[in-house]
Amino acid sequence: MGLLDRWRSSPPPHTRTRGEPPIAITAAAGRIDRGDNDMLRRLQQGWQTRAFGYYKTIPEIWFASQFYSRALSNLEIYVASVNPNTGELERVEDDQAVQDYVERMQDPGGGRAGWLSAYGRLMFVNGEGFLLVTTNPDTGAERWEFLSVNELRPQGDGSFTRYKAPSLNAEEIRLTDDENWEPLPPECVAYRFWRRDPEYSALADAPMRAVLDLCDELMWLTQAVLARAKSRLSAGVLVIPDQLSFPTDQAVGEEDAAEDEWLAEINEHFIAGIENPGSASAVAPYLMRIDGQWAEKVRLIEMQDPSKFYPETGLRMECIKRIAMGLDLPPEVLLGTADANHWTAWSIDEQTWKAHLQPIAQMLVDDLTAAYLKPALRADGYGNWDDYVVAFDASAIINHPDRSSDALNLYKEGVLSPAALRDANGFDDNDAPTEDEWDRWAGVVMRDSSLAKYGIPGRVTNVEPVAGELEAPAGGGGGDAPVTTPAASSGTAPPPEPAAPAQPAAVAASAATDIAMLNGAIRISLTRCRELAGARIVSHAQGDLEARALIRDVPKHQVACTLGKQRTLALAPAKTPRELVKGGTETLAATLVEWGVELAVASRTCQAVEQHAARTLYDEKPGLLPEMIS
Repeated sequence: MGLLDRWRSSPPPHTRTRGEPPIAITAAAGRIDRGDNDMLRRLQQGWQTRAFGYYKTIPEIWFASQFYSRALSNLEIYVASVNPNTGELERVEDDQAVQDYVERMQDPGGGRAGWLSAYGRLMFVNGEGFLLVTTNPDTGAERWEFLSVNELRPQGDGSFTRYKAPSLNAEEIRLTDDENWEPLPPECVAYRFWRRDPEYSALADAPMRAVLDLCDELMWLTQAVLARAKSRLSAGVLVIPDQLSFPTDQAVGEEDAAEDEWLAEINEHFIAGIENPGSASAVAPYLMRIDGQWAEKVRLIEMQDPSKFYPETGLRMECIKRIAMGLDLPPEVLLGTADANHWTAWSIDEQTWKAHLQPIAQMLVDDLTAAYLKPALRADGYGNWDDYVVAFDASAIINHPDRSSDALNLYKEGVLSPAALRDANGFDDNDAPTEDEWDRWAGVVMRDSSLAKYGIPGRVTNVEPVAGELEAPAGGGGGDAPVTTPAASSGTAPPPEPAAPAQPAAVAASAATDIAMLNGAIRISLTRCRELAGARIVSHAQGDLEARALIRDVPKHQVACTLGKQRTLALAPAKTPRELVKGGTETLAATLVEWGVELAVASRTCQAVEQHAARTLYDEKPGLLPEMIS
């Protein structure tokens, strides 16, 4: 039985214990039953139709609505629980079944950007919409869509009429009955979301509502400017003396003998320019030849100064400013003033988010919690259903100032913690290295291959002997510590022991250490390549529940070999193995250059490592490149 089989806005009375209060939906959202369907039919608001009309005809209104639509399309929603000690929300990581209540809210094509975008746009334009859950008759998959009140219309008998377009036939969809919550074709489950009107709570309110009269004014001004641009009366009056009129000599048929053919020809020239503004005659002057004594008598009386703008132009700008101040968004989004313009208006900083977008995002998750999540959890038998809420993550929306460089410098000075450094770069404590990863990094930095590979500091170090300190000769001393030869009491140092026997051993140790270090660095780089590939595969597996179940607890570097080549290609058909592992050798390249390797050699080495990582991506153990082992 599907999750929707048992979902209700409140459990039936016989499932509650004595004295237990019913679920109260305080947010402006709720599941629609048959009684609500009849009530909603009588909640039509005329101003909403006007708002939709201006959304389609006024570019400033369309642009402003995208401010909400584009921002909320990047919102991440998930299930969180309230920490009883701190009172803060924490993402539910250990209960995938609870998280699936939100994961399943997918667009018809997958993801959630579509209905989240529609929610932001409709809440801005008319303040109301329906979250409709239907089933694809071909695949059986659920479809979640956020529709306008014009597209989905309650009929009062427990059914909806859906108009996907005015020119298409309407679809009839019926609500599921109270005992069956699975939306089988042509049935549905529907939720109404709306911004509460401050005067009547069942009605909707929206930012557009307060500026509708200003939109009327803007339309009139625009039409006036358009009329001035089309009308040639604004060009003035052409004065021609009577003496320049040339009536016809003869009348043919019903033709008026007093008609001036010359004036008719001028009039025809002007009309042709209006009827076909794209033709050359629209801008070419009319040519006429007259007696010189009359040339100064022909003149143009201008109705207005052509060097000035239309008077309606300034009025339009004033009207747009008033609209920008009346809408619930930063005025510079429409006006493009100061440092903001239409290209930078989509850059949302922390202040803009908190003042304009966070309230609507909070309204969305509160509504989903009250109307959908908590009733669903309680109906499914979760004893702690009241501990869970729908929460959001806006990190993909907010454009934080780049403080990574300052944070890194402060960290190097020892006045900033690693956690603060991660936070400044957009990471959290979950991204902190494990103990093994830290050992690898430390081993590479300190050139200790044993530490990098096994996590155990090595005993052989590539350090030149200090002057005055010699290794003990073979068979002497019996220890590993170097022998320091003190100066004689006479102040003259005895001749040192020959150091030649120690040189070959030191060179051999150095060479062995270099090879071990190189192999360790390559192993780390191979693992990093496979981790990047795993992360990219996981991002493509969001819509595949079976694949996500297979790799839920699998380390990133083992994701590809766990899923196998065929399933991975099905999840990410556009990605080749080389593209999946790309970028995993950046640290290796920097390390090799730091060790003194030429840049060209380091680059070729990194290319070979990426090729090897791509070839062995689906192997459980990739091994090392043969040419790099010795």
